Amino acid sequence: MFFGKYLNKKIVLPLPGFRDFAKRRELPLYQLLLFIAVLAIIGGVILFRGMAISAKPTVLSKASSPSIDHGQSDTLTWTSKNTTSCKATSPGQWTTSTSTHGLQVVKPNSTTSYAIRCTGAAGTTASSVTVKVDAPAPPPLYTTSGNQILEDGQPYLPSDITLFGLSGVAANWSSTVQTDEAKMNAAASFWHVNSIRMQVQPDLVNNDTPGYLSTIEQEVGYAESLGMNVIISAQYEYTTKQQSPQADTVTFWETMAGVYGNDDHVWFDMFNEPSLDTTDVGGTQADLWNLWRNGGTIPKGTYVGMQTLVDDIRATGATNLLLAQGVTGGKSLALLGSYELSGSGIVYVIHTYLKSGYDTPADWTTDWATIAQSVPVFDDEFGVHEGPDTCNVNAPTLVPELFNMLAANNIGLGGWTLGDGIMITGETAYTSPTSFNPSVPFTCPATAITGTDAQGPGSLMLQFWERYSSPIR
Repeated sequence: MFFGKYLNKKIVLPLPGFRDFAKRRELPLYQLLLFIAVLAIIGGVILFRGMAISAKPTVLSKASSPSIDHGQSDTLTWTSKNTTSCKATSPGQWTTSTSTHGLQVVKPNSTTSYAIRCTGAAGTTASSVTVKVDAPAPPPLYTTSGNQILEDGQPYLPSDITLFGLSGVAANWSSTVQTDEAKMNAAASFWHVNSIRMQVQPDLVNNDTPGYLSTIEQEVGYAESLGMNVIISAQYEYTTKQQSPQADTVTFWETMAGVYGNDDHVWFDMFNEPSLDTTDVGGTQADLWNLWRNGGTIPKGTYVGMQTLVDDIRATGATNLLLAQGVTGGKSLALLGSYELSGSGIVYVIHTYLKSGYDTPADWTTDWATIAQSVPVFDDEFGVHEGPDTCNVNAPTLVPELFNMLAANNIGLGGWTLGDGIMITGETAYTSPTSFNPSVPFTCPATAITGTDAQGPGSLMLQFWERYSSPIR
């Protein structure tokens, strides 16, 4: 009530500019205040619009990942203010959108700067963002294509001599290094092989046995210093006698991949001579092959398949060639066509010891020569001698036939081993090959024949390697 009487109080307006009101010369106070408020609002709107029209445009662009690997995609986004349209300016039209905000997926082949220009009432502005593209990793030195192993894109025929000093044969493995190095020297300079195959004990690696891993590294380094490749083979035969890969094998190869995953000159022979048979799996050859590939649980235990080893090794980023030996101790790849492994850089391995059932050209055709027409196959361990093991009285005629079939099917040869009476005629006669004497019968006695009296395939192996083996680096 107090304020009301003042609001209704009339104010005299003598100002000549207010002509309509001047006739009355008086106006209630509330009307004057209302009139002033309307003028203030109109003025504010005009001022605000003027400021908006004159505000400079801004734009911000960014990439979801400032650095990507070659072959990957990236997402660019841009936002702007005080603009009416935007346009990509470099490189070319990386986006066709003219919106004042948006996103675009890009896939540059090299490091690229992306620029965008936006326009508003007060002018134009630009922004750019650079996406760094890391150079593609070089392809692995050794790859496979069809039934061939390739070295830097060219056909490569591997050859090796197996060393077993670290495999568990010797109780004191650390004492075998000097002997192993002497054999490596002979392998490189005399036997014309391009690789050394080292049998190692996964349990000693997994248990962090003092000095064991460093000894492996020492021998690998020595072989590589001679220009040779190295095949690391997981060997259980002399220790736990494990018959197929299990969880500990996965652990072992994860360690090896961590050490040698960036070394193309080291190949992984994933399990030496898987030896389960159909009676172990309670079924057929198909059941055995299914366990070989996919793993499973049988009365003897739980096993992982070769496919699991491939997948786990590749998951580490390792690109080394992977060697997968066939069933029955590596003697057969007969059903591989139905159980081939998935993945890259896989070579299938046979061991062509002249055992009964695996010792004729017909057997070889079934077990590995046929499949060798479509996948790379490598005979990375062969040997025969006059003794209770690895013996066949027909060796003098079978060995030349075997070697001819290997050569005809583009299959490399590995030797077991620089041992007295097998490949050489004395314990340390590393450059004195055994041979077959056509005038003396080849026998299989209970006690092995050694020294210069021993007959064996050494000379024929040397001839094979001289003729077919790819040279060392």
